[in-house]
Amino acid sequence: KLSLKISKIMDWDLCIICQKSSVEKLQFPANSKRKDAGVGYTSFVRNLEEFRKLEITPECLNVECLDEGLGIEQTLLNKKASWHKSCRDLFSSTKLERANKRKLSAIADEKDREDCEQIIDVSSSSPIKARRSSTASSCLPENHCFFCDSADSPTNLHSASTLEVDRKVRECAHLLNEGKLISKMSAGDLIAIEAKYHAKCLVSLYNRARQFQAPTTNPVPASSRTGLDELAFAELIAYVDEQLEYEDLPVLKLSDIVKFFSSKQHGNSELNPERLMLLD
Repeated sequence: KLSLKISKIMDWDLCIICQKSSVEKLQFPANSKRKDAGVGYTSFVRNLEEFRKLEITPECLNVECLDEGLGIEQTLLNKKASWHKSCRDLFSSTKLERANKRKLSAIADEKDREDCEQIIDVSSSSPIKARRSSTASSCLPENHCFFCDSADSPTNLHSASTLEVDRKVRECAHLLNEGKLISKMSAGDLIAIEAKYHAKCLVSLYNRARQFQAPTTNPVPASSRTGLDELAFAELIAYVDEQLEYEDLPVLKLSDIVKFFSSKQHGNSELNPERLMLLD
């Protein structure tokens, strides 16, 4: 929420966020040597809008003064706006993701409380209906990872696209004797129950299962080819997700991505995402 004491005048020679002089050096995205100079404003404005939707913005920032009629991004570019890195970090993608998770977690907690109240109301009139409601409420809430149970943004969660993934997950669950996971899957296949998951959680499950299996030099049967493809793709997605979490605009070389995916398709003994080269 914005403070009513904020000045209506923006001093463009100061940090646009805190509007204070400091020993910390100012950063000027407009002076970047990149071909897409000013792209720093794009990511800032995008995150700023998301924070405003969550009703989370520092009181020192006067958003109204950032737009002189051409839109915030164009105004910042025209004015060659600058900021302190510490101030800009308040709007980083990582902090935005954490804010989203807190919001989703709060919503999920509220939904759980409402479900519990409904179960109590039903149980007082019908024991049979109460048991059914209890079973339904035990299903994983929407926008929660099927494996780690944590709430997350829908953009960070993935859905099973084939029954081969369901088969592989069941095999891993039984191999590792994961009682909780086996119980969840008793409700139906991953596609039917619309399970969502973090790619890194799926990769972690596969890796743990692989450690229980004896190494073999036999050729990979055709029936397992789909499983390896799904596994390779899952790890690729996990790596990209990781980069998106820590970088505003990560740029990956396509050739390195292809090599990464190809190497995983051939079945490495341990799936550990390689550090792909980031372009400056």
